[in-house]
Amino acid sequence: MLTPGEYSDTLRALGRFLDDINAHAIRIVEGPESIEVSWDDGRGARATQHYDRSAIEALRAAARMHRGLAEGMFRYGSAELLRTVGRDLDQMRASGVTIEETGAGFDAVVMVGETIVREMYGYSDLVARVQEYHRQHFFELRGS
Repeated sequence: MLTPGEYSDTLRALGRFLDDINAHAIRIVEGPESIEVSWDDGRGARATQHYDRSAIEALRAAARMHRGLAEGMFRYGSAELLRTVGRDLDQMRASGVTIEETGAGFDAVVMVGETIVREMYGYSDLVARVQEYHRQHFFELRGS
């Protein structure tokens, strides 16, 4: 459904939504026509939402409108962690993505060409990568 180059922005937007509802045990499955997102709602119930292309575009537009509003209040939530995973997926030119949150981080199974690839992203590594991304971005914005 998504094309390489869209994962980072899309996963960040989905992560922002999931952060807003305090979702846990996240699972994202990309199908040919939609993306299925499921999560634990914190009360022991599982919730599921399907997003077609137009819903993904709306979610990404809403997330773009909120960028920079929480300046100085940075947190390492699903939005930032999933965006980092998404950057890798974009670089790999992945497709057919399935991402599952585990107790240690996120486990991604993707297609790269004709090959199934499994990547595990630990929380500590993701946080370090998010910090580095923001450090580089901060210096780029300041012209350093």
